[in-house]
Amino acid sequence: MALIISMAFVSATVVIAAVVNEDNKIIVKCNDEVIKLNNKPFVYDNAVYVPLRELFEKIRTFGL
Repeated sequence: MALIISMAFVSATVVIAAVVNEDNKIIVKCNDEVIKLNNKPFVYDNAVYVPLRELFEKIRTFGL
């Protein structure tokens, strides 16, 4: 499963970014489009955590 996911990331030409804006809210973007997540990402121990299952389901709607 990890191999399939890593191959998908290598072959895809998509940029996913989690950005902390000036209001300390985390914004997840895919190709400059904001992805709205029901389960909010959070910062813990200087690492950003995002709900991967929901993120992958949302990215799939982009046709990737």
